Amino acid sequence: DPCPEPIGDRTYHDLGEVNGARIFMALSEMGSGGLGASQQAVHKGIEALSPSAVIMVGIAFGVNDKKQSIGDILVSRQLMLYDLQRVGADKDGHIKIIPRGDRPHASPWLFDRFKGADLYWDVSKGEVRFGLILSGEKLADHLDFREQLLSIEPEAIGGEMEGAVLRC
Repeated sequence: DPCPEPIGDRTYHDLGEVNGARIFMALSEMGSGGLGASQQAVHKGIEALSPSAVIMVGIAFGVNDKKQSIGDILVSRQLMLYDLQRVGADKDGHIKIIPRGDRPHASPWLFDRFKGADLYWDVSKGEVRFGLILSGEKLADHLDFREQLLSIEPEAIGGEMEGAVLRC
């Protein structure tokens, strides 16, 4: 059973041990910026617990309802920060959006662990999909906006709002 442990001004939930690693869970507010959001939660968690890895779990949006189902698990190989962009015009004066910034990769050793675990995953619990995930502050609950993001990065498997803080 999870055991709450207050450390400083936050509560961490000790979930026990898995393969010799102690697992803690910390909750955050929606988004990456702001009081209690993921940036602050991750920073305080690293200071309090000195973890060897940080794994963010949350709700994401898929991008292909013909290949994906609600409940599928998206694992990032790479992030594309969709808020970092240049908005300009093409030669005909139409809006042209160009993504800027790095596309950080997941930790190779941690990604390897997820790929290895996928071999034993019960797919009746949902498919596991690996690839590039869009990350930004906008709550993307509009089909046209999702399609605009896909036109910028057609290889994306989905998107979310908190992962940008783990880009280092």
